[in-house]
Amino acid sequence: MSEGRRLPDGIVVDVEAGHLYWTNMGNPTANDGSIERSDFDGSNVTYIVPPGATFTPKQLQLDEKNRKLYWCDREGMRIMRANLDGSNIETLIDTGEGEARPGKDIKKWCVGIALDVEGGQLYWTQKGSDNAGQGRIFRAISKFPRAKVLPIAKTSNSSTGGLPEPIDLELDLANRERSTGRTEAILHVATR
Repeated sequence: MSEGRRLPDGIVVDVEAGHLYWTNMGNPTANDGSIERSDFDGSNVTYIVPPGATFTPKQLQLDEKNRKLYWCDREGMRIMRANLDGSNIETLIDTGEGEARPGKDIKKWCVGIALDVEGGQLYWTQKGSDNAGQGRIFRAISKFPRAKVLPIAKTSNSSTGGLPEPIDLELDLANRERSTGRTEAILHVATR
């Protein structure tokens, strides 16, 4: 299945449909990133998000309830999503603030993403320079599955700033109330 793939990075499994989805970062300066899908056995490989519709897609998440894919577009400086068939590609958050793509300011690069669909929360990381302690985690209120995402300030948890290159995010939704006593999700961050 790896033949012809261009720097695969994020992967999700859609058990219900029997599909694997993955991001291809491509060449970060060429705007040729893509997202592909295959059946579990590696057959029926197809582009869901074609080359050029996203710069450098990184971590990928599946919203099973609303049947959508969400991903971070690193040099594209955005949080994006699409339907599982690739239709309705949307930019939900643009951290570039009008800058040309590919983005030169590494602090605006979006890398990791996590979803709390039931809680209406969307989380993402912005990388920063290598080992510079500039990495941050952000949270936005989302009206799943509507496209409107209302950004809020970075979360108040002290671990949300000064991180050494935060990359992938995962939420522990099953244990949110047992460990915190509240309905907040438990956030796990992978750093380099």
